[in-house]
Amino acid sequence: MFSVLLLALMPVMFQSLGLGFQPCVQQTNQFEGWYARVTDEKCSFAIIAGENVKGQKAYPMVSYIFNDQSGKTERKTWYPDRYSVDRGNNDFIWRSNGCSFSKDHIKLNTDDLNLDVSFVNRRPLYLLPGPEFPFEKALSSHWNVFGVADASYQLKTADTEIKSRTAKGHIETNWGQEFPESWVWSQAIDLENDVQLVFAGGKPSPKFKPPHCLSKQMTVWSLAIRDRGMLINLNPIVNYQDSNIETDHKSFIKLKHDHFTSKRLEIELNADPSTFIDVPIPSDDGWSFNAFESFEAEISLKITDVFTGTTYQKKFKNAALEFGEGA
Repeated sequence: MFSVLLLALMPVMFQSLGLGFQPCVQQTNQFEGWYARVTDEKCSFAIIAGENVKGQKAYPMVSYIFNDQSGKTERKTWYPDRYSVDRGNNDFIWRSNGCSFSKDHIKLNTDDLNLDVSFVNRRPLYLLPGPEFPFEKALSSHWNVFGVADASYQLKTADTEIKSRTAKGHIETNWGQEFPESWVWSQAIDLENDVQLVFAGGKPSPKFKPPHCLSKQMTVWSLAIRDRGMLINLNPIVNYQDSNIETDHKSFIKLKHDHFTSKRLEIELNADPSTFIDVPIPSDDGWSFNAFESFEAEISLKITDVFTGTTYQKKFKNAALEFGEGA
């Protein structure tokens, strides 16, 4: 059976009102991280920042991933010796030596990398009550998407200098006590038509383990699309049938599902295996590289209303696609 992520990676309630960030209380065995991906016609890049607290020791981490949309992907990861997190008014700012990360502004400064990104005009991807509902109290880890925003940036490295005011930015966060056992995640932006997508799913990571007969079979998924002013949310998608999923567990997945809202979902995601690189995730000893992500995936999507027969179809290129742990 295909084992993957998620009740655990699903956005929290009220994010479309700007209340989606749920700050966790610092405690032992608690991880908290943020992920931003910026895309324009020249390139795409991501910044990951966060901390993983194990016992009395905290493990901060910053990672930068750059893709030039022609098969070249580079990752730079470092482990700061100190960090801080300030929270208030449904906002946050994560700081370390060399990094400042909030939902409106990101700065990276190292010996060979200078990046300054600003986000404005944020639009939500999820409607109330959010895809964790009604499971949010039962989860040991959480996932929230802040939405999509207009982005401008200045990027300078030893061999690259790019400025842009026409990019789009995606920011999300996840936190909790236990990172999911396995998952698939994807994010895409159609710059020309102003369409955004996020898709994630897999094996749940509940606080209280379900009966083995259920946990072995169940996968849970979430899909959100913003097509200009139109929002499409399919969540939660609870799947018990192996025949609905095709995958090679590392570069390709195809899911078919009849949702309870009378929508039939067909989605296919794939990327050349050579385009994947390893990315950091929380682990027992801080951080490990047991997830693999491509920035050159293709997505084919079809949603059919079974009552009216009307269809919504969309294709994306240069999407992010990630497989994690046992995926």
